[in-house]
Amino acid sequence: MAIVKSGTTSDLWTIDSSKAGRTAPYDSAANSRGHKQTFAGSVFGVGVPGGVPAFYIAGVANKLVVFQRLRITGPAATGVFGPSPSLTKYRTAFSGGTLTYLTTAPFDSQAGLQPLATPATYTAAPTLGVVSGPIGAATVIAQSSAASAGAGLATIEWDFRAIAEGGGIYLRGPNDGIATTLNTGGNAITAVVETQWTEI
Repeated sequence: MAIVKSGTTSDLWTIDSSKAGRTAPYDSAANSRGHKQTFAGSVFGVGVPGGVPAFYIAGVANKLVVFQRLRITGPAATGVFGPSPSLTKYRTAFSGGTLTYLTTAPFDSQAGLQPLATPATYTAAPTLGVVSGPIGAATVIAQSSAASAGAGLATIEWDFRAIAEGGGIYLRGPNDGIATTLNTGGNAITAVVETQWTEI
């Protein structure tokens, strides 16, 4: 059996006769980077009125939520138009509005079937929270839902899994949130929304 001492403290790490030892890795900001509960969520063909958030996720009280990826396929309206989608971080929670929650699933069934975070899309406008600042922006050409068969649909995607050592945007508590508005100039749209996040 081997014993590893932590610096000048009395903390000891014991490796038994099977040569197995367990560690709990952390990044430089003291966030746990060990085994994490990662989830996916999606909703198909949701109708979103013009100017209403097509996606919203907030932190939870007793875990750190790490937002990693958002992908919106479509969006389609009655005519071709050019939305300018934005991804914004908020520091107070949304209220009101009508929500459609995404269907969720764990990446690892041992993580538990139900996440604590509840990503959603809005079908009626909420009262927005206080803005922390923009974290993503884009311009796309959205296809008309009346267009001929075979026409391509726009894809809007933000992926933060590869940035820095954190690998995501941290949401610390229910007041921390992220939302995307497609800025469609009043055009109601139909889209497929999918997302990925981790709970630590």
